[in-house]
Amino acid sequence: MYISQSVSERFPLFARFQTHFRSARVAKFVERLQVSSLTSILDIGGEPYFWSDFPVKCKVVCLNLNSPGETIHGIETVQFDGRTFPFEDKSFDIAHSNSVIEQVGDFRAQMRFAAEIRRVGRRFWVQTPNYYFPIEPHAFFPFYQFLPANMKMAIRNVWKMAPYPMEDLLSIRLLTVREMRFLFPEACIYRERAFGVTKSICAYQ
Repeated sequence: MYISQSVSERFPLFARFQTHFRSARVAKFVERLQVSSLTSILDIGGEPYFWSDFPVKCKVVCLNLNSPGETIHGIETVQFDGRTFPFEDKSFDIAHSNSVIEQVGDFRAQMRFAAEIRRVGRRFWVQTPNYYFPIEPHAFFPFYQFLPANMKMAIRNVWKMAPYPMEDLLSIRLLTVREMRFLFPEACIYRERAFGVTKSICAYQ
């Protein structure tokens, strides 16, 4: 799930930080997958606003659990059950996913999610926060991902910077580079760095 517009409004400094990395990531995405106006893209877990200022005007479908099922700003939105994507094999030139795979459940659920991405897209681009980055990006708290559930709950109750509800924070499973290589064995890996440390991992084909 992308950081929503409401979260961006609440945390403008975080929004500027994310915008910087998003711009660099979009440039890499366009360059390495040779995105053109003829490219069809399935954005899994995305929202139309992400594509409103995308540098290439291409055909995009946003697949989301909470999708309204309407066309918004020229972007088609489709709702699904969170498990099987409602499209035929290789229906899109690119299956795109940004900060979603860590939110779909345990490792088995992540394997199913990765398999669906590889099934519907002739190519793919999957980004996820790095498990070992010092700041957990959903809680905005140092080393939150390494803590036991009871400590996570205690911190969330007093740490007002976390925009996500407790149930979401407890269900998030961040991934390592090795796990991403396992889920996408044919992929190249692009490491997005901040302060000399890998902030995010992008697997692409």
